[in-house]
Amino acid sequence: MTNPSESTGGLPQFLRYLATLPEPDAVARALLFGPMAAFDAAAVSITQIMGGDLELYGTHGYTPGEVDGYWRVPLSVPTPFNRCVLEAEVLIDEVEEVTQNFEALSVDEGLWRGFMERFGIGQVISAPIVLQGTVIGAFGGITRSKRTWSSLDFATLDGISSALGLWMTHPDSPGRPSERLKRSDAALLHLTERQQQILVLVEAGKSNT
Repeated sequence: MTNPSESTGGLPQFLRYLATLPEPDAVARALLFGPMAAFDAAAVSITQIMGGDLELYGTHGYTPGEVDGYWRVPLSVPTPFNRCVLEAEVLIDEVEEVTQNFEALSVDEGLWRGFMERFGIGQVISAPIVLQGTVIGAFGGITRSKRTWSSLDFATLDGISSALGLWMTHPDSPGRPSERLKRSDAALLHLTERQQQILVLVEAGKSNT
């Protein structure tokens, strides 16, 4: 099998690597050091829609502690990835504004400050994974720096999206999540039990009071 470290030359090499049907975390690694390197990405995640949730599928660049609270997030909770899935389009957010623009993430303000200290003041890339016109997940990550996004950049992300969709749904694709993702709890972000109860009430249409 091709070593993911060999898939560092951009989209064409990444597509050839995907054809070998590698494991999810290996794909995330190849994505980070391949086509996403052009965007100065520091960490990458790949997610899939599972019922009403967006579940982590593969990741590289984050520590286990950084992704533990985000391994499964209800689509009803406003996050950058969830928004790109619901709107079916690539979205770019400034990393320093994420906890302000997505109120549910304000409980993780320390975590996001840690990202900025470790990676730099960059941007958050959120792109839907689309198969035959249907959104089946999302991918993206945090960059080390900011850039002005061009139509070619968005076309590259669209190409990655289509390729990931084919890989994720291929009948021979491994599709096995990492051991750390095989968990029985239903953790939502880094929320306390009371905060999770409040989210359930909000979803049910209850007032803020």
